[in-house]
Amino acid sequence: MSRILDFDADQMRQNFAREPFAVLHDLADHPLLKLDRIAQLSDFPGRVAGGSENRQRPRRDAGRRDRADPGPAPGEIVRGIETNG
Repeated sequence: MSRILDFDADQMRQNFAREPFAVLHDLADHPLLKLDRIAQLSDFPGRVAGGSENRQRPRRDAGRRDRADPGPAPGEIVRGIETNG
């Protein structure tokens, strides 16, 4: 497959936003979609395309004062995805 996405153009025109249609891709092998890269991006959820970063970790327990432990950071969850069940 030479294109990122491969689909039947006529089928797409007829079905887009109405009915499902087949789309083939090679995105699973793309380096930006590997777990280590997704984990890196998850460490900085405020990151935007221009390189600007918001390094503040969002409060997942906002509005829930009784919870002392916010749990693992998003990047930690992604890094353990193959072993954490």
